[in-house]
Amino acid sequence: MIHTRLFGFAQKSLSTLLISAAAVLLLFPVSTKAEEGKSIPVIAYAEQEGMGNITSYCNEVVFKDSTEAQPGDVIRVSAAYYPKCTFEGWYVNGTLKTLEKNYSFTVTADAPMYIVSAKFRQNGEHLKGHAELDISQTSWANRTCRFAEGSGAYNISVTTAMAVQGEQCIAAFETVLGDYKLARTYNITFTKYYNKNLETLDTPASLVFQIPQELQASGRIFRMINVYKGQPTVLEDADSSEATITFTSDKAGAYALVYKDVPSSMPPEGVEIDPQMAVTPEAAAVPEAEATPEIQ
Repeated sequence: MIHTRLFGFAQKSLSTLLISAAAVLLLFPVSTKAEEGKSIPVIAYAEQEGMGNITSYCNEVVFKDSTEAQPGDVIRVSAAYYPKCTFEGWYVNGTLKTLEKNYSFTVTADAPMYIVSAKFRQNGEHLKGHAELDISQTSWANRTCRFAEGSGAYNISVTTAMAVQGEQCIAAFETVLGDYKLARTYNITFTKYYNKNLETLDTPASLVFQIPQELQASGRIFRMINVYKGQPTVLEDADSSEATITFTSDKAGAYALVYKDVPSSMPPEGVEIDPQMAVTPEAAAVPEAEATPEIQ
């Protein structure tokens, strides 16, 4: 793949959701204290999503994926592993804290953020004589894109990473770009047990993609473009949220997040104007001409 273009790497903030937990730790060293009075991001996720799941609480209120906490808040997490899998511990900012399935801690101002991850592995006896192989370690980027509830996809993890696509792939994106702008390019990977990467899913599934906060804007419309075997496919957004895009696909590989800005005077895409409410130049009021004096 020829690396020819680079589309904006994420800023140093929680909003990005596009970089790995390790990279986040580099951007936010644990030794650096959070600014006084600012909330502290807490991210909680399962590294091997096909092997187990977690439940997260802040002061006993459930949160999903991430929350904004204050010093003194209590974070509690609980893990559950799937059959033929084993829980391997809770990690906070890369350090093993406990092998127990339940863990809690109090937020302090000593860290600018907390990355709480649960690790799982598949039991060796299920590998039919092969050496134990874990599903490739995923990261917070894995939660950038996930299967929507009720999508029907089970025991499959979605890993999303920003990627610099090759010249031919970029050219394929541009053939269907239209009046949209290219914002970010990614590789999306589907992974099943035994580190098995899936080129395609058995059936198309609905996926929810988190839009980077720095790209979100009122009136901005997003869509995805997927390139598979050189052929681009436009994937429309099926939700109304400014923070996510929901699309349907069964393909792994190269994706591009694209957008266009719609003037506030224009209706959102897919909304028709009532013809009886439209004003045309012909229908607009025209001032009457001054009366011409009658010639005597």
